[in-house]
Amino acid sequence: MAGCQAQDPPGVNGSHSGAAQSADSQPSSGQNSETHLAAGHLNLPSLGDVEPISSSDPDVDKRITQEINDAPARIVAIDRHGGLSRILSGLGLRGNVVGKSSSGTEPGLDGVPVLTRHGHDLDVESTAELRPDLVIVDKPGAKPDSVQQLRAIGIRVEEVDLQRRWDSVKDNIKEVAARVGTPTAGEELAQRTGQQMDQARADVERLIPARQPRMAFLFLRGGGDVFLMMGRGTGADEVISALGGEDVIAAQGIRGSRPATPEALARANPEVILTVSRGLESSGGVDELLSRPGVAETEAGKKGRIVALPDSEAMAFGPQSGLALSQWAEALYLPAGA
Repeated sequence: MAGCQAQDPPGVNGSHSGAAQSADSQPSSGQNSETHLAAGHLNLPSLGDVEPISSSDPDVDKRITQEINDAPARIVAIDRHGGLSRILSGLGLRGNVVGKSSSGTEPGLDGVPVLTRHGHDLDVESTAELRPDLVIVDKPGAKPDSVQQLRAIGIRVEEVDLQRRWDSVKDNIKEVAARVGTPTAGEELAQRTGQQMDQARADVERLIPARQPRMAFLFLRGGGDVFLMMGRGTGADEVISALGGEDVIAAQGIRGSRPATPEALARANPEVILTVSRGLESSGGVDELLSRPGVAETEAGKKGRIVALPDSEAMAFGPQSGLALSQWAEALYLPAGA
């Protein structure tokens, strides 16, 4: 999830009061006095494949089709968060993708070879064997020496720098579109995504409680070796902000990721813990998370309020951002009595 400080999307983070009051209790003022937080564990489903862009304007649709036909026929897409492959799918190039990273989990890419090891270690030999016309890499997605090796053997490599911010989603789409030669498709996809994000912001504004619920994003993976709090500049702060929450990790001045110690969790005391599905599963599930020192003592731990987001969508900041935000908000904020 970039080195830029979070910026609240317009219309989501309003003025809230009553920091000592539980988000489950009766609010005194705010957006929605009829909303409360969902109780218990939520494991949110994936949105599936991105719908390829098209246009109701025949001339524009013709240009999109021509761009797709002229685009590189064999593309390898490498990134850590899933946004790059989803952008390519939205541009109409899913069928051109012949290699991917482990984050490319959308159903339409099932069977496409995974070329990364240990998260972001690109297998140069296997990549070269695919004879790609283009390898497109989000900069954190592959080590510089791997990129240099590919270029040294004559493979075209384009590096992009996708930002983990809500206000950069449309620019992310346009940048990828420019690199693969589909600018018209990029403009149309960015416009559609922007409209969906505007709708998502309206959905959040309609649903959020009168006071921002305290949220923390925790990342964990296999065997307990990795258990981190995600702070500013990770993209986690953007997710919490977009959901209308108070980021209790960023509020401590934490940038990047830090070990999730019992003392730090006690200071943060989130009412909602966000995490990612595969990381949670690989670490033994909700019961294992709640058994970690300090977690059960938080308000979120006491209520078992753990929200697991799909790994490749949580930090993708791609063409499904608006749809994902609407889904997450609907799941988290339930009408009273529902």
